[in-house]
Amino acid sequence: MKSEAKVNELKEQIQELDKQICEQYQKAKTFREVQQTTAKSRAVMLLKRKKMLEQQLGQILNNQMTLDQVAFTKREHLKQNSNAMQQVVAVQKEAFKEIDMDKLEDLMDDMKFETDYMNDVMNRYYACDIR
Repeated sequence: MKSEAKVNELKEQIQELDKQICEQYQKAKTFREVQQTTAKSRAVMLLKRKKMLEQQLGQILNNQMTLDQVAFTKREHLKQNSNAMQQVVAVQKEAFKEIDMDKLEDLMDDMKFETDYMNDVMNRYYACDIR
């Protein structure tokens, strides 16, 4: 993954900064005057850079956690929807077992006949073109 590579890169940079900070701290302890001041300011600069990288690392990890949570939520919703659809299909199958399809077809034919009859009457007596 792209974010994993970035995380590893940031961790390596932080480790390298830790080494450099230790070196500058040791120099600040052993040197005097101008060199000591230079080592201290360099160590402070490295600490600031390390803090910035740690913040970036934290943001990347937080973003990854958010994406993982979204993916998990989507999977859970998909499972719930799938279960609901399975239940609907089971209920429909049971309902169709109780329905006599021949009677239903006859009923629909009768309804169509009655509708057509009413349309013909309306067309004939009221000059309406109802289809």
